[in-house]
Amino acid sequence: MTENEDKTPKLATRRNRFFAFAIDLLIISFVIRMSALALGDFYARLGGWGRVLGTLIALFYFGLGDSALFGGQTLGKLAMGMRVADKHCKSISVQKSFFRSFWLFLRFALDDPSFSSTKYILILFLEGLVFYSISFLEFYFFIVNRDTRQSLHDLIAGTFVVEAESKGEIAFVNKKNAIRFSFVLVGFVFFGALCITLAAQKFGFGQSHKVQMQIQEALPVYNTSIRHRKTKQKGSDGTEVFKKIVIRTRLKDSESDTKAIGLEIAKIISEAGLAEEGEACSLMFYKGYDLGIAESYDTESYYAGNIEQLEAMFSIQALLGEDEEKSE
Repeated sequence: MTENEDKTPKLATRRNRFFAFAIDLLIISFVIRMSALALGDFYARLGGWGRVLGTLIALFYFGLGDSALFGGQTLGKLAMGMRVADKHCKSISVQKSFFRSFWLFLRFALDDPSFSSTKYILILFLEGLVFYSISFLEFYFFIVNRDTRQSLHDLIAGTFVVEAESKGEIAFVNKKNAIRFSFVLVGFVFFGALCITLAAQKFGFGQSHKVQMQIQEALPVYNTSIRHRKTKQKGSDGTEVFKKIVIRTRLKDSESDTKAIGLEIAKIISEAGLAEEGEACSLMFYKGYDLGIAESYDTESYYAGNIEQLEAMFSIQALLGEDEEKSE
């Protein structure tokens, strides 16, 4: 092997990068789950902001691990024999490592945070646009950049993932056409998302979101979602369309009275006229935490033929509960 060949850096393979990332996520998830034994209630009270905390934990882990402090190696990268470096194969500073990791994990923070519960549809649109654009470009550049194997966060920070013992200088290939084309694709995402958002607002999204906000403001719950679903079922007389309204909500307190909350939710939806005639109703409560990288939920589900039956069911259960308390 010649001296020049010996100084030619070897880039980490996509497969090894994938496994290293999976190992790191498993480690973070394990630590969070262990800490949840003592901090589970605190995590649950964060609601949608739990994903932001999970993102900050991942940012701290990768920001330090990928920096010169640890030789550019998180535990996953150490196991797979690779490290993060600049084009001179030198380890990067802590500041640059945090900047690199920020772009990698920003989309995790945007995936269902508490500020999704906003009455302003423009904010929802912009949040979704940033989330899907970053996610798309990460995948796009990871596939397109075969020579440097840089994804979006690597391109922004000017970093590479190389084999641990690599030395020398990386011949950076700036694919301007690929970068220009990525902006065109994001433009399509923008106009597509805008059209979908406006259509959703016109055909019922606004009313559903208004009811969701009413539920979240009146009751001790997080991130309530209301969706109408249609499924086709084949009967003896032909195909029938089965309609169902699906309500999912997270409780702020795991000790909350789900029957009392369920009754109020059914009343709000019924009074708003959100449920269609002949539409079955499914209500699911989630108790637990979601930090994005790790989550743990207990669920409690209720089902009825329509919203009126669901309301009646909770009313009967509430009356039975009052009778039990009096008898005690």
